[in-house]
Amino acid sequence: MKIYGFKHNNLNLNDIVKSANDLGIEANVIYNSSNCFNVKLNRSDNDKYQRTGFMYSENLKRYNKVSAICWHGFRDFMIAMYELDGNLRFITAKATYKNKDDFYIKFPDTAYKNIGSLMNPINFGDACLCDVPNSVSVSRKEMMEHPTYRMDPAYWIARKAQVNN
Repeated sequence: MKIYGFKHNNLNLNDIVKSANDLGIEANVIYNSSNCFNVKLNRSDNDKYQRTGFMYSENLKRYNKVSAICWHGFRDFMIAMYELDGNLRFITAKATYKNKDDFYIKFPDTAYKNIGSLMNPINFGDACLCDVPNSVSVSRKEMMEHPTYRMDPAYWIARKAQVNN
């Protein structure tokens, strides 16, 4: 992914690496310009944010592990970066986020992007071994206060996770 917006703040490569390390993720960062860094997130030696593939293992009764960060890891990393500066711009393979507000509107939808095959589809948000809730309670007031009246569960699960962290 590319992260833009470093020209007008005091953030640097060390802030990116620290944000990732605090989450138990490794970040390979390449300096692109004074305003942009290329960042690749990798798993550390722990099982946190373990992504799975789309091949199901009958003997293990789960999808096979792959060496990649899951949807929740990307979400938590971007939230950590947006806590440092809400005006950063992220360009990923799944979406472009102009700022923190744009991220919270667009990011939940990326959970439904198919990363499997046509014959064996799996959504990005489901391809992990994270212990995350699959439901939350949303009050009528919360829905009415939200500008887009979103109804999909993944959006509210992600939003509530952001509010509670």
